[in-house]
Amino acid sequence: MTAFAFTVSLVSKDTRRPMSDVPPSSAIRSRYRFDATPFEPDRIAPLGGTLQLFLLTIVTGAGCGWLVAQLEQAAPCFVCCLHGFFVHILISLVVSAIGVMGVRYGKVRHPVVAVGAGITGMLAMAIARLVTDYQFHIEKMARMRQPIPDFFDYLQTLEGGIYLSLTFGILIASGSCVVAMANAARQPFCRACERWKTEQRLGAVFMPTNLAIEVLGQGSLPDLAAHPIATKRVVGPDGRIIWRFGEYVDVEAGPLEVVVHVCSHCGLHEPIEIQIQQVMAVSRSKLLRQVFGIWTYPGEAGLVLDKLFPQQLHLPETQHDHERI
Repeated sequence: MTAFAFTVSLVSKDTRRPMSDVPPSSAIRSRYRFDATPFEPDRIAPLGGTLQLFLLTIVTGAGCGWLVAQLEQAAPCFVCCLHGFFVHILISLVVSAIGVMGVRYGKVRHPVVAVGAGITGMLAMAIARLVTDYQFHIEKMARMRQPIPDFFDYLQTLEGGIYLSLTFGILIASGSCVVAMANAARQPFCRACERWKTEQRLGAVFMPTNLAIEVLGQGSLPDLAAHPIATKRVVGPDGRIIWRFGEYVDVEAGPLEVVVHVCSHCGLHEPIEIQIQQVMAVSRSKLLRQVFGIWTYPGEAGLVLDKLFPQQLHLPETQHDHERI
């Protein structure tokens, strides 16, 4: 590849002032304009991985439902403190964690399939809980020498509040569960070696959001060099940290964090995804990461990112001596 160098605007760790404000030349911008397309998941769900995912969520959900029912009998006071929505939210966290593992291990890249598996797991939880409660009811009726109703007659004897709590609990829990699993299925995937790409945080750029979206959408990566760039943190004149990667931006127009998704095996030999995001404070204790866009670039674009964010792009061992631009 033809060698060239352009000046990158950097922000040091101790100031927001750019070290150089010289933008790249128009020739460089034209030479290194890449074909960028909005990222879309593969929407592929291998049969084996899909069956494995549904099996994991069903078994996990049913096991959680059985456990809750057992605890209700063994320690009703303890479960009473966690009754209702909190129980289902705790269960959804467990099902979500197992579901995300199933999505990644089964290489399921179809968000709809992941959502279906999450909902199925929560339904399995509800059914297992009701069936276990019914088993305890049978034992109770047998001890009292009372007629044993069938399962559907038993359901008719339950109070409406139980159904209401179970229904709303499942709806709320399913929401958080399916969102986590759908996001896992939407992550960039390398088709060449059948691996999930790794996420690497490169740094941040101080520029308007709309302009950044336009620049990345047009594939004009060198244009980022016309704006201040930071790789680790930014310290204000008073010594106070106003930005650090993954933390709240304490400035009026905070920097946009740049994230790249690269295959840990293929490196720059396969397409990469470039993502811009910003961390915002919802409250004093809760942060929200807002993603403004993800674009798919040819692997060669990683060479430009390596110039913009020095020593931040980590490539496979076989590409440590990759071609420089």
